Amino acid sequence: MHIRHTLAAARRRPTGPCAVVLPLVLVIVLLAGCGKGERQAALSPSPAAAVTPMVLPVTAPAYTPAPAPTPLSFPKTGYCNGEGVNVRAAPERTAEIVDIMGENAVLNLVSLQDGWYRIDLDGTTAYVAENLVTIGDPPRKDNMHWARVSSSTAKLYKGPQGKDVSEVTLKKGDVLKVLRKMGDYLHVVYNKNLQRYIKVSDVEYISKEEYLAQTP
Repeated sequence: MHIRHTLAAARRRPTGPCAVVLPLVLVIVLLAGCGKGERQAALSPSPAAAVTPMVLPVTAPAYTPAPAPTPLSFPKTGYCNGEGVNVRAAPERTAEIVDIMGENAVLNLVSLQDGWYRIDLDGTTAYVAENLVTIGDPPRKDNMHWARVSSSTAKLYKGPQGKDVSEVTLKKGDVLKVLRKMGDYLHVVYNKNLQRYIKVSDVEYISKEEYLAQTP
């Protein structure tokens, strides 16, 4: 009986190469499964560690106050920065006009107060608005000249094209301050405060001294 069971078991157990190959296949499959799991674990990214940003201290720049403006010292020389600058008897916009200056005319500045320069105008005190004066020597020659009427038929005009004859009547020998030349006409000041135009051919140029000698 025992012999029969042993023979039956021997017939059921694999023999030959299969008996060796099958166990090897099982071992290889198991090893492959374990290796794949290890590789996946190695390739899986680990969670990144939180990075704390570096905060640098900010230092405010030191406060440097603006330098105080240097006060002007007088007397001082300045010049007119526009053409036809009104010179007034008092430091007010409505004050009497005592003279009119041309561009770059030199002014003798005595003091500055409330937006007005007090000037020495040939020995007389007068005033010019601060914004019409530039400190220092003029950038180019004074444009002003002086002239005397040389024609008995000379006329003053309100514009430089010979239109709109002025209400003022000139006579030969009258003196004018010339602000500038505009073609065939001169932009002039008559009687210290009236700006008009006259033909160049109706006047002759004179010196400032001659002009002042004939100006009341």
